[in-house]
Amino acid sequence: MTVRKRIGYRRHQASFERHNGNQDDAGNLTYGTQADWVSVFAGWPVELTTTSGTEDTRGRQVQAETTHVLYGEWYGGQMAAPSQRCRVNGLLFDVVSAYDVEGTQQELRVELKRVVDG
Repeated sequence: MTVRKRIGYRRHQASFERHNGNQDDAGNLTYGTQADWVSVFAGWPVELTTTSGTEDTRGRQVQAETTHVLYGEWYGGQMAAPSQRCRVNGLLFDVVSAYDVEGTQQELRVELKRVVDG
């Protein structure tokens, strides 16, 4: 078992949200306002690192670009999923993937893509 312990270890708090299923008149999901999202869990202590990921084609599917990676304890974060979004230090991210790297249910790795407000 190798749990990451580094300087600044788990000093950030992450909050995860999922879409509530709201649709517009045409039946499309609405993502425009904060009211379209509900909290899944909040206050999860994590280590946040930046990465220089790029889009990668696997088969016929294009994988999203990873800009940041969260590391946290399995318990508290095990409900993270790619259908959610994440907030850390006031910044908004889409969840690219979330998985238990070693399969030990000790530490969770969550790959994120920064959402730029426009």
